[in-house]
Amino acid sequence: MNGPRAHEPVGDLELVHTFAGPVPTGVTVSHTGRIFVNFPTWGDDVPATVVELRDGREVPFPDHAWNQPARDDDANTFVSVQSIVVDPADRLWVVNTGSPIAASSTT
Repeated sequence: MNGPRAHEPVGDLELVHTFAGPVPTGVTVSHTGRIFVNFPTWGDDVPATVVELRDGREVPFPDHAWNQPARDDDANTFVSVQSIVVDPADRLWVVNTGSPIAASSTT
């Protein structure tokens, strides 16, 4: 953008949350302001692979059970979520790799 508005600030930065453990790979915000974060299980011990930030806490989303797979390939839970996004219809989309090891290599 060129012109007088190109360098004007559009708002103030606000610290919403500080992460002390595993590093998240995705953050998305719903149209109503709900904040969702994902943590893949690529070796980190994550309490939940998808959380919603509520009152300064990381709350497993949609609940604790969905974030506790019975085994590494549990098709009925989130095993290792790589990405999340809220679409224009305000739906949360989740990319669950289905494996704690997203990619492997052979030598």
